[in-house]
Amino acid sequence: MGQRILAVADSNVAADNLHTRLQHFGIESVRVGQGKDAESRPGDMMWKAAQSARVVVATCIGSGMDILNAKGEGGHFHRVIVDECTQACEPAVLVPLGRRCEQVVLIGDHKQLPATVLSKLAQREGLGISLFERMVHSNGLETTILTEQRRMHSSIAEFPNMAFYDSQLVNAADDNALTAVPGFPWPNPECRVSFVDVSSSQGSGVEGKRGFSSYNVGEADAVARTLQGVLRAGYPPQQIVVLTAYLAQKYEIIRAIRDRGLDSYLGAISVDTVDAYQGMEQGLVLFSATRNNETRTLGFLADARRMNVMLTRAKQGLIIFGDGNTLRNSESMQSRWPAWLDWVEQRGAVIASRDLDTGLAAARSTPAVAQSTPVVASTTFASTSQGFQGSQATPVSSPARAASPPAFAPPPPPQAAVVWQQVHSQEHGAHYYWNKETNLTQWEAPPTFAPAA
Repeated sequence: MGQRILAVADSNVAADNLHTRLQHFGIESVRVGQGKDAESRPGDMMWKAAQSARVVVATCIGSGMDILNAKGEGGHFHRVIVDECTQACEPAVLVPLGRRCEQVVLIGDHKQLPATVLSKLAQREGLGISLFERMVHSNGLETTILTEQRRMHSSIAEFPNMAFYDSQLVNAADDNALTAVPGFPWPNPECRVSFVDVSSSQGSGVEGKRGFSSYNVGEADAVARTLQGVLRAGYPPQQIVVLTAYLAQKYEIIRAIRDRGLDSYLGAISVDTVDAYQGMEQGLVLFSATRNNETRTLGFLADARRMNVMLTRAKQGLIIFGDGNTLRNSESMQSRWPAWLDWVEQRGAVIASRDLDTGLAAARSTPAVAQSTPVVASTTFASTSQGFQGSQATPVSSPARAASPPAFAPPPPPQAAVVWQQVHSQEHGAHYYWNKETNLTQWEAPPTFAPAA
């Protein structure tokens, strides 16, 4: 089959991940653009490679670059595949579609976080809705749902499957291969999810504010203590990610990790926000909910889509730290936290913060299961007849990344200063910072930010 394919994603990180997965399966492709996997050939050689390649990988916007322009078949792609389509603004997706494509496949999950649209005017005009979501809800196209869940232990997938996907997902992961993470006192050995209830009874669990962002010292310290126990038990640091919804808490967790003398592990362990980590996965995920206040306000932590992303990143273990009272009794109507707390309590998987240190000490004295080769979830490609019929676009819904990339990829590289842009908010009369690769926004200047000369 000599037809050419243009495979795109919204960010450079996502395009690099796509390119890496294609290489893993022996599919030759040329990565064009600015990502870390982009080809670094001389101009003429790069142009020839892009014109002759069967598969070209780029970002949505990058697919409009001149290097892909040519007369005749050189600039023509018969098929366009848009990965993580629900994270891309609709105008961005129109760029690759303008490559005279005949067939389009949109891959994404509209039950998870959408594209970041900063302008309220643009949101009012409908640009906050992705092309994927618009076609699902407005055009009446039937989606192809990838129902086999191959990423995580079945107990981790259980609640998201019920709460977000109407129990349509079928577990295809090998639970026996996804061994329990050592060094943590799992309350229910059969359940690889645990909730550490960090109450504010001792004062340290109450949230604080840095600018517009929340942080929680008590939770950060509990996360660091748990991390120390897991690392002492021999679990590989490259297979750990610590997530939170708040940038101030991210830096508070890094502070707590350093205070525990674990600085040397920060190059291997990822500490990130949920929004920035969408589309990725790791063996063990520790999540800090952060919010603990008298008004029981959750803010965007109540967003069900953000919660869905957080719950579906882990393969072997998921440990959530939070204040059960705040999470359960929030006035937010859309919050799924009360239902999740009911579920985790029914599974007998709750630990009170006052019992955490005792449990970690007991787990440390228990011989750990030897860690052999990394656990790699098997992955298959499914071909559907609906995928390439005529010239219509077929959305492919991929809840919780049913077909996952190979495990144990290294943590994302440190972000360079050039990916951050300073933007002025007319509404707040102040500057904020926008990451052009991940679409993350924040009020505090990133440590790597350097103003344009």
